[in-house]
Amino acid sequence: MMMKPFNSFKVCVSQVVPISRGKHEFCGIIVQKIEYQGTHVSGEGLSLVFRRWATKKTAGSTKNGRDSKPKNLGVKKFGGERVIPGNIIVRQRGTRFHPGNYVGIGKDHTLFAMKEGCVKFERNKLTGRKWVHIEPKEGHVLHPMYTDASASELKVAV
Repeated sequence: MMMKPFNSFKVCVSQVVPISRGKHEFCGIIVQKIEYQGTHVSGEGLSLVFRRWATKKTAGSTKNGRDSKPKNLGVKKFGGERVIPGNIIVRQRGTRFHPGNYVGIGKDHTLFAMKEGCVKFERNKLTGRKWVHIEPKEGHVLHPMYTDASASELKVAV
């Protein structure tokens, strides 16, 4: 019987048996006695198979620390606030808020004011959709197509 060091174990080898699994052949050892650092704990008749263990440690500190820059999304002008044409009202991904009267939408779904006035948020009770409107400073202008009045009589509706 021969004593071989295996990691921090002292292994008494009694018999070496080849183990094949598919195309690969491993060398297995039938162990009679294992001692760990001079203690008297032993296990009789245990089998130990050599295996490949992971040897590369993960690089933690070098991979950490990256972060994306903030996107600054959200409502920029709240209900009742005054806006001028071009002011951004909402920055969003997708149409969480939909453009209403005098509100435009950009290619990245940003809502912006198209007329001077106050911001008004509205929620449709049936669909749950949220709309953003601008109440114009000078009031809503009626289009001649929607009124019976002549162009000279057409006034600003309040």
